[in-house]
Formats: sequence, C-alpha cells, structure tokens
Amino acid sequence: MTPPSFRAVAVLGFVVMLSSALARAQPLAKPAPKAIKSVDQGGSDSRLKGYFAPEGVKVEIVAEAPAVVNPVALAFADDGTPYVLEWSAGSSLPGKKGKDVVKVLEDTKGKGVFDQAKVVLEEDMPSSLLLLDGWLYLCGRGTVRRYRLSALGRRPKAEIVARGFGGEGHHQVSGLAIGNDGWLYISTGSADNHVEGSDGSRATVLRTGSIFRCRPDGSRLHVFALGFCNPYRDLVFDVFGNRFHADNDGPDGERFAGCRLLHVAEGCDFGWRHRPGARGRQADPFRTAVNGELPGKMPPLLNTGRGAASGLFIYNDTRFPENYRGLLYYPDVVRKSIRAYRVDPKGASFTAAKELILLKSEDPPFRPCQVTVGPDGAMYIVDLRTNLDRRDAGPTKEDRRDAGPTKRGRIYRLSWAGTKEQAALPPRPSDSWLKVIRQSDDDLLKSLGSEDASDRARAQRELVRRGERNRAALLKLLRDGEQPLTARLAALGAAEEFWNQDVQKTFQQVLADAEDPLRCRAAEALGLNAARGDAGVHDSLLRVLNANSLSLRRAAALAMGRLAAPGAADALVNTLAFDESGDAYLRDGLLRAIEALGKPGIERLLALAESGVKKDTDHVVGFFAALRSRPAYEGLPELLRYPHLTVAQRVLLIRSFGNYLLDPPISLDPIVKYLASPAGQPEEVKRAGAELLASRPDMPRKPGK
Repeated sequence: MTPPSFRAVAVLGFVVMLSSALARAQPLAKPAPKAIKSVDQGGSDSRLKGYFAPEGVKVEIVAEAPAVVNPVALAFADDGTPYVLEWSAGSSLPGKKGKDVVKVLEDTKGKGVFDQAKVVLEEDMPSSLLLLDGWLYLCGRGTVRRYRLSALGRRPKAEIVARGFGGEGHHQVSGLAIGNDGWLYISTGSADNHVEGSDGSRATVLRTGSIFRCRPDGSRLHVFALGFCNPYRDLVFDVFGNRFHADNDGPDGERFAGCRLLHVAEGCDFGWRHRPGARGRQADPFRTAVNGELPGKMPPLLNTGRGAASGLFIYNDTRFPENYRGLLYYPDVVRKSIRAYRVDPKGASFTAAKELILLKSEDPPFRPCQVTVGPDGAMYIVDLRTNLDRRDAGPTKEDRRDAGPTKRGRIYRLSWAGTKEQAALPPRPSDSWLKVIRQSDDDLLKSLGSEDASDRARAQRELVRRGERNRAALLKLLRDGEQPLTARLAALGAAEEFWNQDVQKTFQQVLADAEDPLRCRAAEALGLNAARGDAGVHDSLLRVLNANSLSLRRAAALAMGRLAAPGAADALVNTLAFDESGDAYLRDGLLRAIEALGKPGIERLLALAESGVKKDTDHVVGFFAALRSRPAYEGLPELLRYPHLTVAQRVLLIRSFGNYLLDPPISLDPIVKYLASPAGQPEEVKRAGAELLASRPDMPRKPGK
C-alpha cells in the first residue's frame, strides 16, 4: 500500500537539525540567583590551605599516604567497609612494572580517619571497581571480571563476566555501573570491541567508544550506545533512571580538547570514529554531512570546555541541601576541580547549565579522579596526587619522573556543616546501609520509599537477593498510586528481575496508567523481557506511541523495535513520517527502532521513498544518511537507483556508505558499479565517490562472502 504523504523539511534541513545545529552545545547562562561564597578550607587543617569549597561545605582528609598510595577508585561495601583501587608507579604507562592492588581501609582509632589498609587483591591495571551482591567487579585489560568478596585475601579466582574489549591505557574498558533496572552498564573507550558475554552473547562495535549492557553475570550482552571518544569511568543515573556520562576529548582529535556532558539514551550515537587503522585519539577526517558532522549524531547537553573528566557522579541522598542534589558532578583532573552542572528536562532529553564548583585547588599534586557517596551520606573524593599535566609535559628528567603515579594519595570527605540560611546536616552512622540490608522483608519494602537514594538501592538489591518470595509484594507496591514515585520505580526495578506473566501484566498496566517516568521504565523492561513478537505487548506499546511525553514515545518505539511484532514496521515508519516534534532524540529513537527491525523496517522505509511524493523521498534520504546496520547498507543501492534524486541527495547517500563499520566489513563494490554506470554521473557525485574510496581503505571493493 502506498504510504501517506506528510509535511516535512527537506533532507538537508533534517540533517542540519539532527547534527549541525543541535550538536553544538549552546552557551548557557549560570542559573544561580546569587553568588556562592567560596571558603579556603585551610582554617581547620593547614594541609587544606588553598583548597576552596562553597560556604557550608566541610572538607576533611580521611585517608592519605601511606594508608592510600596512588588511589584511583573507591567503593563502600554494604557494611560500610571502604575498598580502594590503587595503581602502582607507572601504571598508566606502557611497560609499567608491578601489580596494582585493591585495599580495605580501616579506622583503627575510631576518629573517622582511615589510618590503616590491608591489601586483599593484586591485579594488572584495572580502571574501576564495583561492589555488588557479594562480588567485587573490576574492569581493564580487555575484560570485566569479578571476585567473591568472601574469598578476597585468599588468592581468589576471577570469574569472567565479559571479554573482548579493545583499547589501551585510559581508552580501555573503564566503567561499571548497576542501573535501577538491575542491568550492568560497561563503558569502554574508542577502539575495536568484539565483546562476548558469559552466555556466549556477542556484540561488536568498531573504531569508537561504547556502552554495553548485560545482566550482572554477563549474560544477554548487547550494545546500549556508541560514538564516544573516552567515556572514562561509570555511567550514572538520576532518580528516575535517566542515564548520563562524561566523554573526554573534543571531536577535533586534540588531546584534552574538552569534555562533553551527554544524556545517554538507548541507541544513541554520539558521532566519534577513528580513522581506519588509527590508534589513540585520532578522529575520522571523512565527514558525511553538513558542517562536517555525522548524520544522526546526537547533541551533547554541554561542551564544558578544556579539561578532562575522570568520571561522573550524581548526589541523590539527603546529607546535603536540596540545591546540591541531582547535579552532575565531575572531577576535572586538568583544571583541578570538582565541577557541577544542573540538568532540566526538555522534550525527550535535557538541557544543562553550569551550577557551581564544589572543590578547587591550585595545589600542584591535586588530581581528583573520582567522586562517590558513602553510607554516611557524605561525598568522598579520591585524589591521585600527581603533578602530571600531559599538555605541558616536557622531555626533562623531572617530567619523566612525574609521568605517572607517585607515592602520594588522599581521600577527602565532604559534608554539610551549615550556614546561617541552611542548617547543618551531620553525616549518618557508617553502618546505615548495613541496617537497611538487615531489615525484614516488610521493612525493606518500606525502605524502597526512603528519601536517600543509596538506601533505596540497597533495599532493592537485598529484595532481589532474597528471591521470588517478594514478587507479589513488589508488584502490589508498584500498582499503588499512593506510594512515592521513587519507591514505585525501585519496586519496578526489583520486580523486573523476577520476570513472569504476572510481572509482564503489571508492567503493561503501569505503561497504560502511571506517571511518565514509570511508564518509560516499564516500556524499556517490556522490550527487554517480553517474548519476541508478543502481540499483546506490541498493542500496549502502540497505544502510547503518540503520548504527550516525548521520552515515553521514544522508549515505546525502541521496545517495539526489539519485539518486532507483526505491524511494527508500518506503525513505526508512519509515526516517524508524521512526527512534527522537531525533537532530535525522539526522531533518533524512532529511526533506531526501525533499524532494529532489520530488513522489514528498511523495506518499509524504501516503500515510503517510492510513494511518488517528493517530500516523502526527501525525508527517507535524510533517514538513510543516519543509518548504520547491514540491512540498511543492503538497501542503499536500491535507493540510489531512484530516478528523481537530486545531485545533493546522491552525494549524501554515497558518503553515507562510510557510516557502515561492520564485521565482516561491507564492500564498496556497489559504489564502484554506480559510478561506472553507462548513464554517467555529475562531477559532484563522482567526487563524493572518489573521496569515499580514498578514505575507506579498510573496506573491500568487491562483495565479501
């Protein structure tokens, strides 16, 4: 059946909307209504002279050498025990000697200072650690692996969660995070990643950084998002389950060119690619659209300027005032500061603005490399303490001496001491999380409504650990509209791990009638867990495909793409065709959902192009320029043969062949045949083909088998 026409802008306008106009973060004014007074912390501790924090924030040194030496990551166990990851001297450099270690810190004097440490594990250059359900997770050297906490200190055996990550140094696999949905999110820098999960599930992403998602044991592994340069450390989540990351280095290929704050929705591509055969931070010089940007590249929330983020953190507990909660905090190792940004919803994504500097110092060794929360509700900052600044490093002996970790290190605790306007909020006891996980089942369900996000997370994981006996109670809480939204979100995340028909039915009910954040998470869960082709779930998702919430529309579309039920291609293509929201994230979600359908989705797009209506054809050309999958590549020659394409459209489609980084690689033989056709091609088309052939030496010119 001939698809209907629709109002749309021309293809180049659409490409500009997706990539050029929105990809450049707009300057944003500082929102603070009044200046925040910055106070030198040296008044209470001479070691902190020259360290500045906002008035009301108390900074304390709670560990330093020799208890911690070259610390790069910190995590607290449920019982409050701090585990710290330390790099040996030269660990970040090729050919370094010595093992890296994981230590347990102790406060032997009861003064709130970790004065002693015990090595419990030796490892080789791990980048991050995660404590989850009695396991210690580490990543680096191409794998994610985990150890039983109970076996640490006794030569524990590693269990491989996932393997096959590429990259090296700071571009290796470096981030581990558990979401409200119970899935493990793994961040890795730009490289060729041929990743395999523990159950044999596989996912391949070439010449770019990615976030992969799997179950905590490594099963059901798949790509969540891509197009990063160096998303160092962990993906983070707000109270509604929205995901954010900080990506180092700008798209011009220069070191420390800056940092992008990103809203990381499923399926997003943020545009970074390596040149064929390149290593390190070299970006792809071959660009395929207007203003040198990749079609389909999603816009950053903010370009934060020259510097280097070492992770990201969101504070969602109650031991700091409201204006410190929900901000994106990142330690900037170049600008020697902890910077914070506020994000506000906008369409299917967010906007961001600079909010405050939490901590800053010109102390030469100050190198903040992580921010996290403790069971006491305080913020903890890990300081590697090295003079390294690679922008200014030179060839002298002193430079080489400081080209890696030294024998120093600190951990700071930040708490709220109060001001005249805002009363003090003393830290909680260090066993607060332990008290939560020791609660009865009924009390754990109540703790899902705690005001402290870290308590909610512990209650949720403990309910999961105790098994299916709490499934019915979790579903009852989820259906109860009188419960706090955050409690229902936590119940939804726990219930997802006990999937059966009762869970599926309840999630469909939530999708039909609940607050939008709950509906978004329910749609995601249905797409991940319902049987492929389930007509009932498809119908439930179809009913919200035109909801008022653009985020919900996006989540529903992606879930429909995963399920691939009969009728999904027609529904998704028609929705994309009639979309007039102008929202880049929504259109991207619809396009990725169609792409997930494989050949049926691509054929439906091609049918739209052949409707005989110019506006339909224009839009389909723009959509194809942003596609990445093998079925889309196979459909490109058919679209190129369409007789009414303009010269500009043919150029755009030819250049888009460079988007397809697949294993096995695609062939450029269709382009060679197209350019050599008897009818001939305009000079602009020939030039685009020549540029493509020259810039993709890694792609065969003849079809592969």
